[in-house]
Amino acid sequence: MAKEIKIHLTVPDNVGEIKAEVKKNAKAVLAKVGIAALHLSKVVEKASKKLKEYGEQINQETRKWE
Repeated sequence: MAKEIKIHLTVPDNVGEIKAEVKKNAKAVLAKVGIAALHLSKVVEKASKKLKEYGEQINQETRKWE
């Protein structure tokens, strides 16, 4: 058998303002995370290129020894 539970909830008058502020802050955080991710991807891309160049140099040196 189901039981009914009543809850009394008091919400501040400026709840709409609070929600808007939270939403604004969340968007700002997401924008910063996006910028950081973009920067990180560029760093990884540069590191990948450097590693590839280093690998090619090692291969050239190895061929000289053969």
